Amino acid sequence: AHTDINTFESSPSKSVHGMPVSFLLDDPRDITGEKVPSEYQWCRKNLLHPSRLAYIGIRQADSAEMETVRKLNISAFDMATIDRIGIHECITTALKKLDPSFSKPIHVSFDIDSMDPSLISCTGTPGTYMTVPNIFSKRRLNDERNIIHCGIDSQY
Repeated sequence: AHTDINTFESSPSKSVHGMPVSFLLDDPRDITGEKVPSEYQWCRKNLLHPSRLAYIGIRQADSAEMETVRKLNISAFDMATIDRIGIHECITTALKKLDPSFSKPIHVSFDIDSMDPSLISCTGTPGTYMTVPNIFSKRRLNDERNIIHCGIDSQY
């Protein structure tokens, strides 16, 4: 639902809540020139390269986040794109870029906020249709990929 790739410099709110991905990436600061504050140096080990990240189902991101996504060449599909080309085409396109050889482990993080409240009443965004079965219904995704983890969470 969100990219959470803001940095201290780019964040309009300066809230750490919207920055966890930027802490883990290797390294958006190469583009922005920002320094990592000392209190967050602990998360600089075992970084994630941007080529190993894709966003499917973005519903809200500010302009600085989307600029970082573009500069880092991260696959990103918003809800309008999903509506236009379909969830399975988005997944297939992202996976081809993430792992063209079908050999790398895949971690899926599913933000429950992307689901319509009629499907799950405690959270959600009206008018969306994302469901876990919808995303994993294409058997090939499960059979041909090395999915080692699927986390279902919410930021709120």
